Amino acid sequence: MLVLVVEDEALLALDLSQMIEDADHRVLGPFARPEAAVAACKEARPDMAFLDFNLAGQTSEAVAEALIEDDVPFVFLTAHGRAHLPDRYRDVQVLQKPVPMETVPRLLDHGPSALPRV
Repeated sequence: MLVLVVEDEALLALDLSQMIEDADHRVLGPFARPEAAVAACKEARPDMAFLDFNLAGQTSEAVAEALIEDDVPFVFLTAHGRAHLPDRYRDVQVLQKPVPMETVPRLLDHGPSALPRV
């Protein structure tokens, strides 16, 4: 499975990428800028994605919209909780930072169909 990672905190991006690789999946990214992530998705369609919502003064909404258009399930990562997300994404699963280490492999084991879709 190809898993997109969009996260602007370098240490968290590396940790998340390592957890994905340790579960025998491939990582697309990590990307800290939404434009780079959207461009990468046009080159290689991910099977699922982990998106930090707030990216150094920007949001990952453009990435989320591209994923929705391609019917790719995703999870938002945020330290601010669901209340800070636009209502459009109320059905998207949110993982509160810091993400417990056991959560990522569990989501990967259940595959993309186990993740909520918008």
